[in-house]
Amino acid sequence: MEALIKKAKNGDDKAQFQLGLAYYNGDGVKQNYREAYHWFSKAKEQGNNEAKNWLVQLILINILIDGVRY
Repeated sequence: MEALIKKAKNGDDKAQFQLGLAYYNGDGVKQNYREAYHWFSKAKEQGNNEAKNWLVQLILINILIDGVRY
């Protein structure tokens, strides 16, 4: 997980997407929808369409994240 976090922080959109999934599912980290949203957003900004789809899913299933603006 440490290597994935490092890649994500260094701007790797695939790693950002994978880290978003990890937070979304609680896989290797504590489940945290706010962090999932953060990493999916970072990946989407770089053109990662999978991340865009997951962001839409977060919104559609009405997971409300305080302080986050859609």
